[in-house]
Amino acid sequence: MGVLSNAEILLLIANVVGWLIATLLGWLVKGLFDRLKELEAENKLQTAAIAKIREEMPTNYARREDLNDALDRIFDAIRRIEDRLNAVPNRSHHT
Repeated sequence: MGVLSNAEILLLIANVVGWLIATLLGWLVKGLFDRLKELEAENKLQTAAIAKIREEMPTNYARREDLNDALDRIFDAIRRIEDRLNAVPNRSHHT
């Protein structure tokens, strides 16, 4: 075994650089896939949380339309009470 020729040195350097690039790309792809798995797991948790909120909302919160209807009925009742009070003659005591 003798001294390496220029072509052999270039081939050796190309192989080392190729292995380095392949290693870096492999590390990068692994990191991306690991992060993708984390995001998928987070997505599952968030989807479950949203489903739970959707399930509980009708029992914990009133819809805007239902609330407006209830308020309209309350205000109508208050107006009727006001009308009745206004219809009662004013009985001020004059002495």
